[in-house]
Amino acid sequence: MKVFKFRIYPSKQQRTVLKRYLEICRKTYNKCLEYKIQKYKEDKTSVSEFDLNKKICDWRNLSEFWMQECGIAILHDVSRRVDKAFKSFFRRVKQKDGKVGFPRFKGVDRYDSFTTPRFVCKFKENKIRLTNDLGWVKIKQHRKMDGEIKGYTIARNACGDWFIYITSNIPKPHFKPIDKSNNIGIDFGCKDVLTLSDGGKFENLKFLKKKEKELAKVKKKENKHAAAKIHKKISNKRNDYCHKIANEIVKKYDVIFTENINIQKLANKTFKTVGKSMRDGAWGKLSLLLSYKAEDAGKIYGKVNPAYTSKKCSNCGKIHENQTLADRVMECSCGYSANRDVNAARNILALGLQGLEQS
Repeated sequence: MKVFKFRIYPSKQQRTVLKRYLEICRKTYNKCLEYKIQKYKEDKTSVSEFDLNKKICDWRNLSEFWMQECGIAILHDVSRRVDKAFKSFFRRVKQKDGKVGFPRFKGVDRYDSFTTPRFVCKFKENKIRLTNDLGWVKIKQHRKMDGEIKGYTIARNACGDWFIYITSNIPKPHFKPIDKSNNIGIDFGCKDVLTLSDGGKFENLKFLKKKEKELAKVKKKENKHAAAKIHKKISNKRNDYCHKIANEIVKKYDVIFTENINIQKLANKTFKTVGKSMRDGAWGKLSLLLSYKAEDAGKIYGKVNPAYTSKKCSNCGKIHENQTLADRVMECSCGYSANRDVNAARNILALGLQGLEQS
């Protein structure tokens, strides 16, 4: 499966219809959530996604006629989201993973996307055909699509821009044989967002930090729209940088290994400034991009246990327990000396190759 993202430019009338769809989905979400809570309080009954779908049909036909303005497939996706929210909640309870977070009701303008799995893709002259109410919508199709179209999601960002995410089922292509000796280990960092085992580095450009003063001025004036525009620029620059890094690595190397770390948990545990640098470096985004780009290119991508990768000498294997974050050079009694991050990347590569041989 592959998702293609395109910017769409609905007319004023079409934006009104889209906003109405979002409002209907929001109200339906809250109604489904209220129904699930009520049924559990009454007789400890757990309402499934299938039960919610039937209930939505009943509401739609018997009492809540406003639901008829929206397609039934879109409303069934709302019930799927409610069911997914509860499954995630119970998973967090079971794992005791930080804040549990019970599913919440959606306030006004807090529902920003809707999905339908039923979609016949039609394009003409930079326009795309959506629902009967919307008709032909202007689209910026900057790349060709392939595969079998399965559905789409329409989303609105904080600046009021609209996007369409088209899901396509793409058959696996035939790739050239890869060279397993053309490999690389990657260590995540704060100053340099990525350090490679061959000594290469990618600087953390800290896009958010550069705009902090500008954001603070806007927030003092309580101008939410201006703040959203600044965040949009930051996000666009960061995404562009991450894509360029991932493309360069995937094109150059055939076997890629990174650390398997819980980035959110680590950022919350460490110092505030370090955690901010980690988030600004978009470790999670980079990991995701490397994963799917390597898969698309027929390359190997893997994650290894990060334990002791920074404290272990990559030459002799000795673990230096006294090594701290302040120590930027790994100096071992065996005579080996290297940059701390390069040393960690080499340990990551060794662990990855070891796991590859065993599999």
